[in-house]
Amino acid sequence: MHLSDELEVIWLTPQRTGTRSTIYLLKELHFQIGAHNWEIPKEKSHYKIVCNVRNPYSRLTSVFFLQSLHLKNFDRDFKTWVFSSFEDKYFLQNYQINFHENLPPVDFYVKIENFIDSIFLLSFINFDDSIIKKTLEENILTNHYKDEFSEFIMRKDWKQYYDEELASFVYKKFKIQFDMFKYEKNSWYGTP
Repeated sequence: MHLSDELEVIWLTPQRTGTRSTIYLLKELHFQIGAHNWEIPKEKSHYKIVCNVRNPYSRLTSVFFLQSLHLKNFDRDFKTWVFSSFEDKYFLQNYQINFHENLPPVDFYVKIENFIDSIFLLSFINFDDSIIKKTLEENILTNHYKDEFSEFIMRKDWKQYYDEELASFVYKKFKIQFDMFKYEKNSWYGTP
């Protein structure tokens, strides 16, 4: 949880939802930088809450590569991993798979697929400020992390990891997130 007492805003960044890019902006806005948690102090419960979100299909693919890096194992099959991972309580908890279960009421979701457009809807940010403009350009318009695992593996676009069977399984597991964050069931389908 990251917070600004001046702005009275709390910004939540679940794992694999653009945290590293967002933190550059938050630092310029003088937020206190925290971790991937969202235990809101009672005295700050009136603050506005912003939360980064990501298409659950895409996020799960990103979590797969992150865990692969942690385990130093890039030879795993994504589909096999998905089916087995939902039985692993340690994995589910430590990678915040079901982060929606403890999420407080959110005032605004920043979808990382529309990162810059979402951020421009936040009225507490002064977009005329030259430092903010530069920060957005250098850290959000430019995605420094799209090739973050390239030294270990050639990643395909996340949509290419799915087929009907796998997408159906993932959709059922994440239906609450699809509905809550307004992502389409068939968003995995089609050309990247």
